[in-house]
This record gives sequence, C-alpha cells and structure tokens, in this order.
Amino acid sequence: GTSSGDTVYVSGGSTSKTYRDPFWTPPNGITMRIGQDSGHNGRAIFDSQGVNNAWIYGALKNVTIDGLYNGQKRFVVTNANGPSHWSIWCDGAADMTIRGVESWEAFRFNPGTNIHVQQCFVRPFPPTNGTPSYAILWAVRNKAAEAMAFTNNSVRQTVFELPRSTPHPSWGADGMTG
Repeated sequence: GTSSGDTVYVSGGSTSKTYRDPFWTPPNGITMRIGQDSGHNGRAIFDSQGVNNAWIYGALKNVTIDGLYNGQKRFVVTNANGPSHWSIWCDGAADMTIRGVESWEAFRFNPGTNIHVQQCFVRPFPPTNGTPSYAILWAVRNKAAEAMAFTNNSVRQTVFELPRSTPHPSWGADGMTG
C-alpha cells in the first residue's frame, strides 16, 4: 500500500522491538524511518534468523533508510545468512541513503550510483577458507560490472569493525572493495 514519496515509520517499541525474518524490497522513492515518538523510538531489530536472505534487497532507486533518532542508531540488522552474509543487497541501486544502521553483516551494491552510507556501524561476517570479507562491496570484478558506472558514492561517519582472517590471523578483512 505504499508508493513513491511515502514515509514508513517502523516502531522500535519503547526500548526495542524485534522483527523476525525481515525481507523488504521497498517501492522506489520511499523513506523508511524509525518511529519518532516515545513508545516507538527504541531499537528496531531485524533478525533474519539465518534464513537465506537480506534485510533490504533490490535494484532500488531514490530510497532512504533512516534509523537515526537523536543521533543514535536505532535500526539493527542481524543473522542475515545469504550467500555472502549481506544485510543490504542492492545491486543496481541508485540515489540511495542508508543512515543510522547497525549491521552485523555487510552491504552490497553491484553496481551502485549515488549511494550514501552515513553514521552506520558495519561488522561483516568473518572470512572463511581464504574468502575475503568486506564491510561494503561496491562491485564484483567481472566484465559486466566493469562496464557499469560507479559514481558519487560516499561513506561518512561510519565505523567498520573488521574480523581477522581465520587461517592467517595477521590478515584482516577489507573495509571496502570494488
């Protein structure tokens, strides 16, 4: 029932509220925000419960995901268990802002144009068997991806907590790649 220009307010309860197995492909032009009044501005926890999906998915255009309330991150994403543990998997996205999200999995945009990640916390899944881990993946290196434009992407006031590689403890994960 939502359409471009709408704002969807997500209740975080008075302190927190958990949403099980979330999987959302919002319509283009939508804004998703944490509730702004007391009783709804707690932490909204999106728990994928290890199901093979991401929290936000799709080639989205002109979408804002805003979990900030009084400067605090109120959207929390955990247990995304897709092929590479992406909490946000938005290949082909454009004109997208992600703000105030605490994610225990990585973000992926392959490609992404005019993508802005602000005031987030991203801790990717630990690397295994030599497979690298990233907090943000802008592009997978292949001919199709190389031919696409990647412009005007930014990361501001965002913390990456990067796990060390299991077989090589001195090797860390990459913050961003692409």
